[in-house]
Amino acid sequence: MFRTGVAAGIFWMCMATLISSIAGGMVHKLGGDIPALQLVMVRNPVALCVLLPLVRRQGVGLPHRSQAPIYFFRVLFTYGRLTCLFYALQRMPIADVYALQYTPLLFTILLAVPILKQHVGFHGWTGVGLAGALIVARNDRDHSRIRGRSADGVHARRFEHDHRAAGPA
Repeated sequence: MFRTGVAAGIFWMCMATLISSIAGGMVHKLGGDIPALQLVMVRNPVALCVLLPLVRRQGVGLPHRSQAPIYFFRVLFTYGRLTCLFYALQRMPIADVYALQYTPLLFTILLAVPILKQHVGFHGWTGVGLAGALIVARNDRDHSRIRGRSADGVHARRFEHDHRAAGPA
């Protein structure tokens, strides 16, 4: 179907997003019954069985033996990242988890400046999504209760009344 080019890239990115969304929903749903580590241990062999024929068909070989230590650390960090992702998906709203996944962009740019002495221009800094991710991932879902105000004041008064009636926590 799509072997090369921009159309192939778009297609595979859409497929990756779709599969990631389905997997995230399944992990979130199974979160109360199966621990994150067990889900990761089941996911990896399943993913290997699905992806291995695709990789073999493309003619991609195994890495050279001299690169084994690098691949070991890559696998180790990927396993840790996946475990943390599954743990978060079980305990947080899905939207918050995926919003927070955009914060590594910020840390990459923040660390590239002092460590790699990279110059980051205006476009680099505007591409950083920490503020947006933090706004999306806020705990308070009712935006009308921000600092006790709302457009018409009704929600804020009801919120204050409910908390006064409940007494101190």
